[in-house]
Amino acid sequence: KIKTSMAYPLILAILCIVVVILLVTTVLPIFMGMFESAGADLPLPTVMVIAFSNALTGYWYVFLIVIALAVLGFKVYLNTEKGLYKWHALLLKLPIVGKTMIKIAAVRFTSTLSTLLSSGMNLLPALDIAIRVAGNRVVMEGLNISKEDIRKGMPLSQSLRKVNVLPAMVYSMVGIGEESGSIEHMLTKCAEYYD
Repeated sequence: KIKTSMAYPLILAILCIVVVILLVTTVLPIFMGMFESAGADLPLPTVMVIAFSNALTGYWYVFLIVIALAVLGFKVYLNTEKGLYKWHALLLKLPIVGKTMIKIAAVRFTSTLSTLLSSGMNLLPALDIAIRVAGNRVVMEGLNISKEDIRKGMPLSQSLRKVNVLPAMVYSMVGIGEESGSIEHMLTKCAEYYD
């Protein structure tokens, strides 16, 4: 759903970039001749745009190489554990995206854990699988710390609240589920709510 809703803004952004490149490479050179014939002193922003236009028309292949290297470098960086962790941490700090990413991780974690516990799997092996499904490295690291606390005897709701990587309602619902003996049902309710 998120990818589908982002398609239109992405198309608009690409279209805007193409239009600006066309303006800078085809229309602006026409005006540059007028500026030169007038002989007037141009303001700094106009001089900068003209310099950019000259660089883009004269060295367009350098821009393509730099963009390709930047994209390739970013992909290589994301393939490292440290790079992926920092990228996920950055995503969580973004205003709207961060909350959405946490909710997506909560849905994945709670629905998977609910399904595994309902099928009769023990809590710790179920947590191992559910943590890997969460998707975000920062959330996964927090949940792994929580798993170690559970291994030492701490209840699930308290260990989740301690690491504080999921929405607050998850801790309350898990706590209610632990008290009532219906933790799978409460996890399913959490997943449905955040979904």
